Amino acid sequence: MGKKKKKEEVKIELEPRDLYYNDLKEYISELIRSYVHLIPNVRLFLIHWMEEKENDKGSAFSVKYEPNSLAATFYIYDGLFDDIPDEGLTDGFKNYVKYCLAHEVGHCLIWELDGRPDIVEKTATIVGVLLMRLYEYEYECESKKREGK
Repeated sequence: MGKKKKKEEVKIELEPRDLYYNDLKEYISELIRSYVHLIPNVRLFLIHWMEEKENDKGSAFSVKYEPNSLAATFYIYDGLFDDIPDEGLTDGFKNYVKYCLAHEVGHCLIWELDGRPDIVEKTATIVGVLLMRLYEYEYECESKKREGK
């Protein structure tokens, strides 16, 4: 009778992109749900997961704000998933994602602003991040009140 061959173990190493893809999508969706109410006149928001690596400006995020139709559409480009650190969804990476989304929310608040592109981009970042920080501060204060602190 022949000897049985020992099965070889095949070890497949997954990239951080593969390991954390769904977790990052869930985190981004949760962030957008948390902050979309800060955009005036938005009753409907959509999230599109784009197959392209980046938009025409080289960014992994963009938003289309339509105040007349009470809608905002967020576009998340596939290149973002390549940026996931080897360590996974670290606090630093999550903060990076949060600030990118705050920047996009800022664009919705200054959508009527015209000017040099670099000034518009900086203004969107400042407005979005300040609004996000104020919202988080207010949330912390409300939580402490409920806890009786």
